[in-house]
Amino acid sequence: MLTCPLQAQKGIINKGSLIVVSGNAVISAQGSGASYINQSAGAVSGRLSLDGKIYLQGDWLNNADGGTVLLNPSNDGEVIFQGNSAQTIGGNLPTGFGKISVNNSQGIFLSNHISVAGDLVLGTGSIYLSDYHLTLGPMSVVAGGPSEMAMVITDGAGELRKKFDAPAGF
Repeated sequence: MLTCPLQAQKGIINKGSLIVVSGNAVISAQGSGASYINQSAGAVSGRLSLDGKIYLQGDWLNNADGGTVLLNPSNDGEVIFQGNSAQTIGGNLPTGFGKISVNNSQGIFLSNHISVAGDLVLGTGSIYLSDYHLTLGPMSVVAGGPSEMAMVITDGAGELRKKFDAPAGF
């Protein structure tokens, strides 16, 4: 396993490059300012090929001019939100994730729509939707220990949505 700890005030700023995190590779962005910010450089938006894990203590912001951040999101690529202060998932454009884990007792707050192709793992902390939608893919399950301290909270016009390939229960 390759571990690459990043300790910086600004976190990770992807300005038009392709970052590849393969197999068992891990990126850990630690500290309250350790965010992942996706941007564009000219006509090229930042991209992330994620088959490993990203541990993030800051915010996730997709501020690119177009396109998607994660290439081929699946359950193999996981973004783990952790920390001791509230985190935001947002930016100018929605983000489609593979797998998300919530390990932040202060919560995750949406400021744009997100989708999850793989699993949503509720460890500690809740996801607050506000006016934005959280859409789970056909293969998605909600895992972990949903409880009073770990849930999806619809505190505005936002909705928790689930896609299906065929009629099924959820």
